[in-house]
Amino acid sequence: GTYNLPPGYWSDESSILLNATQQFIETDISSDSLLKGLKEWYYAGTWTSTDELIEINEATRLAIESFASKMPHNMKMINENIENGSDLLGVTIPATFLNLGKSDITYIPRLYSRMTKNIHISPITTMGLSLLHITLLGILKGAEFSTILRGTKQFFENNFSEKPFKTHLKKFEFILNSKCRNKDQLKSNQSIFNILECTFWSFKNSSGFSEAVLNAVNLGQQTDTVAAATGALAGAFY
Repeated sequence: GTYNLPPGYWSDESSILLNATQQFIETDISSDSLLKGLKEWYYAGTWTSTDELIEINEATRLAIESFASKMPHNMKMINENIENGSDLLGVTIPATFLNLGKSDITYIPRLYSRMTKNIHISPITTMGLSLLHITLLGILKGAEFSTILRGTKQFFENNFSEKPFKTHLKKFEFILNSKCRNKDQLKSNQSIFNILECTFWSFKNSSGFSEAVLNAVNLGQQTDTVAAATGALAGAFY
């Protein structure tokens, strides 16, 4: 469905990104900072365009409420087959920019697993976040896109070849092999690897920032998530 927001307004994906960025800058890049930012958004409507929540993922809601009440969070998503976690793609983007001068790709899985451990901790989430942020880091450092993908594929083979990651490698092969499905085969749904496939398609089939983001939005469904991830890659590249 749609939320019928007027032009110039933004949805939850931008709101949580802005809240997290503020906390990362004021304190540090950590799980607590991320959740503190999400708490400000959830309870106070900070950095929203409408002064109210538009949409929230169930796992995110439970994590925020547990954090706010200082109660143990017993609803962690630890099922290795859970494909969600795409809602964390946008909110974690600022960390790559803030860590630009002091991190390399070997640090990325640990950084993002630690940041998101109280919301989504499935192997697919770690792999998906690693794919986006390794690519983004490579673009920011000026590498050729084809070179970045070759390096990322090698990184996946070196770091995700054992269980519980190994069984999910095949799901990322289209992106890692620099292939794209046809537009009508893409699925812009909650699955993190489907979101990433839409992201890479939107970016690769563009010649400028606006075109990349419009490609993402016009795929429909999870438009703000795909556009947030696409916007990071296209913004860094163009």
